[in-house]
Amino acid sequence: LAPRDISSQISRRTFSRRTLKNGVQNIEDADTQAQTGPITDIIVIRGEEKPPKGYFRVSQSLSGQSFHIGDRKSTLFLCVKKEKNWDRAAQRPCVTALSVIFPDRKEFVPPGFSLVRCSKSDP
Repeated sequence: LAPRDISSQISRRTFSRRTLKNGVQNIEDADTQAQTGPITDIIVIRGEEKPPKGYFRVSQSLSGQSFHIGDRKSTLFLCVKKEKNWDRAAQRPCVTALSVIFPDRKEFVPPGFSLVRCSKSDP
């Protein structure tokens, strides 16, 4: 079920598979199975907040630039949960596209997408 040569689409950089001092593992430093596996969930975390177990923080763009949302004082990061086993992934829904909408701007959910309401939690 996995694409034939998905590993060739991944940058050939050597990763240290390191975990940052606060226990956050970036997807860029994960093993090849995690990098090439399908995304099963996406969340947003604040600053150096640790993602839940099984999630990887996306800290770089495809071009290697720092990837975060917001300014340095209120930095947000996308985190992804990956399924390393393609056979298991075929049995559950995976994230294949993402669209951010602003209902107050009269934007609507595109056809084929599901609405996910944001959850606000204050520290």
